Amino acid sequence: MKNTQVKYKTRTKPAGLAPLLLIMLLSLAMVSLMGCRSAYLWQAVTGQAGLLRGSLSPDDPRLKAELTAADYDKLAFVAEVVAFAQHELGLARSENYQKVYPRDQGAVIYVLSAAPRDQLTSETWWFPVVGRMGYLGFFDKEMAVRYKKELDEAGLDTHLRTALAYSTLGWFNDPITRPMLRLSKPALANLIIHELTHVTLYVKDQTDFNEGLANFVGQAGAIRFFEARHEPESVVWLEQHAADETRFVAFLDQLTDRLKKLYNQTPRPVDLEMKKREIITAAQAEFRSQAHLYATPAFSQFGEQQINNAVILAYSRYHQSYPLFQRVFERQGNDFKKFLTFFVQAAKENNDLMQFTKEWASSHQGERP
Repeated sequence: MKNTQVKYKTRTKPAGLAPLLLIMLLSLAMVSLMGCRSAYLWQAVTGQAGLLRGSLSPDDPRLKAELTAADYDKLAFVAEVVAFAQHELGLARSENYQKVYPRDQGAVIYVLSAAPRDQLTSETWWFPVVGRMGYLGFFDKEMAVRYKKELDEAGLDTHLRTALAYSTLGWFNDPITRPMLRLSKPALANLIIHELTHVTLYVKDQTDFNEGLANFVGQAGAIRFFEARHEPESVVWLEQHAADETRFVAFLDQLTDRLKKLYNQTPRPVDLEMKKREIITAAQAEFRSQAHLYATPAFSQFGEQQINNAVILAYSRYHQSYPLFQRVFERQGNDFKKFLTFFVQAAKENNDLMQFTKEWASSHQGERP
């Protein structure tokens, strides 16, 4: 049994310029360990520093020329979500989402992931503090595209996407960004609770567990939030989204099973890449034929986008464990605080949280909460 490093309480954050200094010191440590990646790390440092320097309090008069009345309504809404998440769901207290980054830059960050072309196994990158990660985050789009090209030329499947928010795991006060303010309130509540889950519990070297847990808590927590507000329309939309997620996971399981059987064949087929394309093309056609079954547009892009192993793993990272976490949540009496405490304790005693969760759910199948 291993005492896995777990983050459950908000870190004490230094004031003033100290956060920026901490970023720079951390960066220098990483550069010394990973010299060839210094350019990547420097853009991460300068990008994060820019967010910190450029974020303003909602009552700052400089924001009045930037934000609309609807934006200010969303800011008040975010404060309600954060308070509910902390008091009712048991998520860690933090100073996140109390400031606004007013620059309207479209995408906040570009997320790059990769995988071998003949395996459903994510490429990973190691960093101090957070451990081994299944993706890279870029503030600099040109650099993200350049890194993607390098990975393509190295013979890997790659996937580059944008993200509206990310979590610094409580080290810094993450701001609200302009793209976040354009989300619907149900989607925004989901996103805020998702990111606060990372602040509450983060396990080193276990990207799929961290993202799967946050995806579930974000969605289920948003439903609980709107139930408490007595807003049935938002509850219905989120419940439809959850039903779509369950449906998509069943579809994704079938696709990954087909690909794993292909990749595990001995000897390897000489036309493996062609057979892989045939499986993916057929899966996309199947998805399009079932599109009418989905009530929300959450997964609509799957039928049209270019799919490879990295894209499939990105979908799997966030969504494939949703039914698993749902079962554990039900066994914990649908109690968020009990559910989160369960995983905090499990993380102290287990090396592989996803495997532990699967085994625990299997051994408690059929039990009443």
